[in-house]
Order: sequence, then structure tokens, then C-alpha cells
Amino acid sequence: MQIDEAARLFVTHVDEERRFSPATVVSYRAELRLLGVFAVAHQVADVEAFTRELIVEYLGNGNSTIAPTTRNRKLTVLRSFFGFLVDKKHVVTSPAHDVTFSRAPRRDEPSLSARDVGKLLAVLDREGGWRSVRDRCIVLLLFHTGLRLGEMLSIDVGQVDVGNALLREVRRKGGREQPLPLNADALAALTAWIEARKALAVVGDALFVSRRGGRLSKRAVQSRVKEVGEAAGLPSLHPHLLRHSFATEVLAAGGNLEEVRRLLGHASITTTSRYSHPSDAALRRAVERLATSASRRRDR
Repeated sequence: MQIDEAARLFVTHVDEERRFSPATVVSYRAELRLLGVFAVAHQVADVEAFTRELIVEYLGNGNSTIAPTTRNRKLTVLRSFFGFLVDKKHVVTSPAHDVTFSRAPRRDEPSLSARDVGKLLAVLDREGGWRSVRDRCIVLLLFHTGLRLGEMLSIDVGQVDVGNALLREVRRKGGREQPLPLNADALAALTAWIEARKALAVVGDALFVSRRGGRLSKRAVQSRVKEVGEAAGLPSLHPHLLRHSFATEVLAAGGNLEEVRRLLGHASITTTSRYSHPSDAALRRAVERLATSASRRRDR
């Protein structure tokens, strides 16, 4: 199959079947055009003729002038493209399958584990009272949904669909709206907070409110998260670190970049690709999870 034809099939697939964002579809189409230009220059007539060596050459052969994040973004597209062609039986194997991602510069901020979040919850549980219930919900919602702080604070109580375990019509950055799934931990925390909220003199429909009943401010949450983090032995904690940790944990648990992109509300997968390399701690947790799963299977 010729490269142009394969590219058209793949772009149609991610656009109409996978429903990737328009920005991601444009990015994928542009990348495959560049691959087509490269193929012509190297006299590669069809997708079956691509080899691992050609893919590595296309990605720059380790050229230090190409940023690791750029190379990782390009490789993400190629892996998806050739994986699609393997699934459709247009090629036997993917030449990009075992090409490794570049080691991107480490982010300054670490990633929180579920155990770290447990320390935060322990601090809040010791405090007790309605504020503890609210702040427990805030921590779990940030960690289990990947919401930006502003997005979370803009949610009204009517958007919580307990029966379907969803946050409905969440307004993301750029004005886009989307539903967000809730796991059992986030749903339980939300249910407890909505019940506690009924006893307050609330002004308006805001989900998260202050002592005076009005919508909670970003500054108040930032200050509170920092305070609880210090009490839990996690200094310099801030809400975005919980969002960052959500993305890292989803990838470590087997999620793919497109799933993480949609959950984080990124317009383009280029932004999400910086999470391609989990930290050493995340890799260790992944290995530990595997050992636990193997033990459970043996015990059955």
C-alpha cells in the first residue's frame, strides 16, 4: 500500500472512529506528510518497505538539535500509524514498535503516588468537620480526574451525575465542554461532600464553597493544599502536582497518550507527550503492581 493512501486511511480512522481532537488530527496529518516527503527522498514506494533503520533516520538519528519532546511526539504518531496498519493487516510488523523514546529532561516537580495521597487524606481525616470532607473531596477529585484547579472550581453541584458516575459538561481550557468519568474513590468523596454541603448556608450553585457559602477561590485552595501537604510531610505541594500525578499514574497503569490527552483536556497530543517517560518511582510502582497481580493469580 502506498504511503499517501495509508495516511489517508489512518487520518480518517483517528478523526471519525477514534474522534481525536481537531488539533491532534491536523498534527497527525502534517506528520505523515513529512513522512511521505522523507519516503520519496529515500525511494520508499510503500509502507511495507519501511524498516526500523529508516524510522530511526527519519527521527534524526539521535541528532542533538532535535528536542526530545519533538522526537517523542513524532515517534508517538509513527507508532500509532504503523500499529493501525498492523491491525488492518496492511503490514506484518511495525518498524516503529521497538524504537525507543528519547529521554526528555526531567520535570522539576516529582509525581505523587497513591500512598502520598493517603498521607494527605490521613491529615484531613484527623481534622474532622465539614471542611475536612470538602478538602478530602478536592484532593481526590484533582488526583483522580486530572482537572485543572479553575476547571474544578467552576463546577456546579448539578453537574455531578452520581448515578452514571460522571461530571457532566465540564468546561475545559479553551471553552470546550466534555463529560468526565468518576472512579469509585472520587465518586464516594463527592457523595460525602454533597451531603455535608446541605448543612451549609450556600449562596448559588457552586459545588465547592467557602465558609461564607460562596464559590471557593483558587487562592484559598492553593493555600489549603500547601498547608495540608506540609502537615503530611509533603512540602511545596500545590494543586497542579495532583493533576500531573494523575497523568503519570494513568500512563503507568497502561493508559495511552490519547486517553490521557482527553482526560487532561489538552487541545493537542504534543502537550501530552511530555508524559511519555514516567519517573523512576512510577516505573518501580508499575513493577510492584505486576508482582502483586502475579501473586493474586497464583493464589486462585
